[in-house]
Amino acid sequence: MKALLLSDADGFRRVLQSVVQEFLEAEMAEALELQKANGTRSGSATGPVTPDAGL
Repeated sequence: MKALLLSDADGFRRVLQSVVQEFLEAEMAEALELQKANGTRSGSATGPVTPDAGL
């Protein structure tokens, strides 16, 4: 398998990209599950900017 991957640089690149993509997707899914479990949300800590009606 190693010889096959090393003999085709583009093939190795595709395999590596696929592995990295799968890893990142798994990490993101885990992070989202942790956010749901902890009741946290993503985005700005201050929330959206709204005009002040009193000005």
